[in-house]
Amino acid sequence: MFWKQCGGKWRRKLGAIAAIAFLASTTNTAAARTVETPTHGDLQQAEYAHTFFSDDVTVYAETTAQIELARFGIQRYAAAGLDLPHVEIWMGENPSDCIHPNTGDPSLGFATWRGDQAIVYHCGDRFVMLHELAHILDRHIVTEPMRTAFLELRGLEVWQDTTSWLASGEEHFADVLAWGLDEHTRSDVTTEPNDEASLETAYSFIRTAAAAVAPPR
Repeated sequence: MFWKQCGGKWRRKLGAIAAIAFLASTTNTAAARTVETPTHGDLQQAEYAHTFFSDDVTVYAETTAQIELARFGIQRYAAAGLDLPHVEIWMGENPSDCIHPNTGDPSLGFATWRGDQAIVYHCGDRFVMLHELAHILDRHIVTEPMRTAFLELRGLEVWQDTTSWLASGEEHFADVLAWGLDEHTRSDVTTEPNDEASLETAYSFIRTAAAAVAPPR
């Protein structure tokens, strides 16, 4: 159970547990992931909940720095014209606050869904924020033809590879988008090819393809 796996901070802050499906929708045929994750708990009390961008974003955080990091991520997507759905962002202090639902290990962050509600758990840096928000954008606007073309561009076979993170199209998508939105400042992108020319080509593809999609609301 997620409740038992969580670090001390979340055990103190969060309440009940609910099962959520990750990347499952009628228009998105990527394999569904069922995870266990906290529902609204004590961290949602007024002193921890912050909303901005016309209430499209709710951030649960305890420090100004955490709030500003979440704001940075949302602003980068907005500036690029990439329309995210309403998203909840839960800010942790260290990887032990972000126990990954698939591995049970501390992580820098992950994205998930509660029904139609997008949720990001974040315990990393600005690149991680942009990366996890990319997974939200993936479900929100990415079509199967877009996935197929992106996989071919990156020399991949599947969107979700359960045996290899580096072979998953969704992780390449998130890395490439984070790299581009962070203004090419990251030189250690893990997914390959990760030379600047390859990343720029993939990033331009995403931006062009996304601009042609009218996201649902």
